[in-house]
Amino acid sequence: MFESAELGQKIDKETYDREVPCLREDLVNAQYDLSQQRRFPVIIVVGGVDGAGKSETVNLLNEWMDPRHIQTHAFPEPSDEERERPYMWRFWRALPPRGKIGILFGAWHTAPIVERVLGRSKTAKLDQSIEEIIRFVPGMDPRLRRMLQEGKLSWSRAKGLCRRIMEAAPGTEKKVADSVVKELETGKSPPPRRALSVKLATRRLAKHIESHPKTTYTVTAQELYSLLAILGGDSSAKGQDEHLERVRARFPSLVE
Repeated sequence: MFESAELGQKIDKETYDREVPCLREDLVNAQYDLSQQRRFPVIIVVGGVDGAGKSETVNLLNEWMDPRHIQTHAFPEPSDEERERPYMWRFWRALPPRGKIGILFGAWHTAPIVERVLGRSKTAKLDQSIEEIIRFVPGMDPRLRRMLQEGKLSWSRAKGLCRRIMEAAPGTEKKVADSVVKELETGKSPPPRRALSVKLATRRLAKHIESHPKTTYTVTAQELYSLLAILGGDSSAKGQDEHLERVRARFPSLVE
């Protein structure tokens, strides 16, 4: 998981200072789009060892965005009130509504893992906690949740399927979810799509530019990196599936 997230990219302070104003503007615009459209909430889970910079990261997010639309929650030792209720109750209360951003210092998965690593709990307790976490996962289709509980679906695949449902066009989420479940139940998946060769991709781009000469595009550095990684043709590259999904979303004409 961490290998697919680590791109090995670094920039110097001068470049960072030059890029920050544009990045901050894009981030605020995305936040206001989220607030106006109210299609879904956004949850940012901040974790790490003590001294890793968690507080500084959260302070920076609140500085860069409009804090009126951000809800920040920390989870110290449970209070007396929280101990009298189900373990997940404190997290249910912290979930943001649609159109809002919730920043969580730690989350529902943190304590069970820490307790097991430190030897304070047994494997059976960890298994019970995992079952509770599966039942709690926000926004998951109940049919996928059941398959996870029954061991018929892996976490890695469930993550990709949930992403497909969440990225569906407004009003089509149920249709996409039904399609996903049908694929799992029948064992039939749509044929995998692959990126075009550099030669064919260049030809398509040239044709598109010729017919739409004034069209402009805005892409992130990560999207450009994924495009280059896919066109490089190295099928063994780390995060290949993530790269292909990113290219498919931003450059659909370059994937067949």
